[in-house]
Amino acid sequence: MPAEVARHSDWDRIDTSFTAVRGVGYVAWYPVATESANLSEGNSVFEAVARWKARELDAQLRIKLSQSGEGTPTTLVCNGEAGGLRSSEQKGASYASVNECAFKRLGESVPLFVAGRFDEMDQPSVTISYVPDHRVAAQTYAQAAQQAAPFVAEWFGAPKGASEVKAEAVELNDSEAAPYESGSMLLTPLNTDPKLAQLTVVHQLMHAAFFSPRPWIYEGLAHFAQAIARERESGRQSALDFIGLHRTALAEAEKALAAEKSKNGGADEALVSTSMEEFYRSKAMYVWWMLRDMIGDDALKRALAAYRPADDTTASYMQHLIEAQSKRDLGWFFDDWVYHDRGLPNLRIVAAYPWEASADAHVVTVTLENLGNAGAEVPVILNMKQGEMTKRLQVLSKAKVTVRIEALSDPLELVINDGSVPENDLSNNVYKIEEPKKRN
Repeated sequence: MPAEVARHSDWDRIDTSFTAVRGVGYVAWYPVATESANLSEGNSVFEAVARWKARELDAQLRIKLSQSGEGTPTTLVCNGEAGGLRSSEQKGASYASVNECAFKRLGESVPLFVAGRFDEMDQPSVTISYVPDHRVAAQTYAQAAQQAAPFVAEWFGAPKGASEVKAEAVELNDSEAAPYESGSMLLTPLNTDPKLAQLTVVHQLMHAAFFSPRPWIYEGLAHFAQAIARERESGRQSALDFIGLHRTALAEAEKALAAEKSKNGGADEALVSTSMEEFYRSKAMYVWWMLRDMIGDDALKRALAAYRPADDTTASYMQHLIEAQSKRDLGWFFDDWVYHDRGLPNLRIVAAYPWEASADAHVVTVTLENLGNAGAEVPVILNMKQGEMTKRLQVLSKAKVTVRIEALSDPLELVINDGSVPENDLSNNVYKIEEPKKRN
């Protein structure tokens, strides 16, 4: 990547004014034993790290960080249990800072530590360590956290499992640095943009409230939470626009993976076990949004409330929780989207036949086709001279479905998929309707 971009992404450092070091996959500052991997070899680094995390899931790490010097004491921060046991002693002009960090399940989060001179803002839902002259930015983040906390609690409840600690945000001293999150700790530049703060804090608070050892659940739900928050603030279309920012990267990843499979017989990147970020972040976000559209908010909230990380020992655990609350058979959906990588749907309107059923009503008979290998339940929107009608249809892979839609005014246009279902091709999703045939 360009050197300037790399500099803001690979920001781990140890120096006299600011230190920030991430663990496995970034810097080997504690004992790590794993096979070699190279960033030039496709996804091999991320796959190797994922295997290491799975193997060391129950391993434990204890580390004691200490720093001494003169002047203002250095703050030592780690993402171990409850942020570590911190202490600081001042003797005249000299100080000594200590933080004893413990990680009970090493595979659940990447250990990291930060050393710098920070002020601290302690809020009910988040603790913010910030550069002293950036108080306004810290207040913006704190206010966003205060506003987001009830929403996150409504959807994801009280803290569970390994993340049963308060969220913590630590400011990076590079204003353009790429944010990084591990467990309930976020390392990020702070700014005064309230909308950006809201998106960031919703993602972080979700992680502090809900833990899963499965990335597609843990990360996918965090991105899903951001979309739901956007919808609550600005409406469904705003949320779909946010989700749509991920579609191109996902479509390109699916295309590249299909080419690799065709050429070398590559492994199936099933969502339940993938190490690809485009999948366990972007694709998973779409999966959660589609599930929510299919079963509704209440059923999904109940399923998430029933989730227990310790019980998630089989790939189908989450499916059974959702089916129990929704009273729906979702095997076809999980088979296409979670347990296997079938690619993306390719939906199109084959034909639309409008006719005038009565003097004040019309009917449009619509035939849909899914040319892709993944099925989907998709909204079909009939735009009329006055208003619109929406129906949801399940269209399995390589299948056609025909449905009749009643219209209360002249039908003008059909749109399949409002952006809630990721597709390879969106160019064939709109169908202009001809003048309805009159009754005899």
